[in-house]
Amino acid sequence: MKRILIVDDHKEVRDLLSKFFLLNGYEVDTAEDGETAMEKVRGKGYDLVVTDYSMPKMDGMDLLRRLKIGLCSKVT
Repeated sequence: MKRILIVDDHKEVRDLLSKFFLLNGYEVDTAEDGETAMEKVRGKGYDLVVTDYSMPKMDGMDLLRRLKIGLCSKVT
C-alpha cells in the first residue's frame, strides 16, 4: 500500500486530505509542522509528501529541500 505524509498547520486541512486519500486506498500519516514531518520521515518511508507552503518554524519549501538532501545523502 502506498504511504502518504500530509503536512499542514491547519488541522481541518490535514483531516480533509487524510479522508480523501484514505478513501482512495492510501495509508496516511499527518504532521502539524515541518519539524514533526522530519521526525516521521526518519522513522518511516513515504511514497509522497503533501505539504502546505506557509507554516510556522519551517515552510513547505524548506521541508522539501531538507527531505531531498536527506534522501540524496542516503543514496550516496
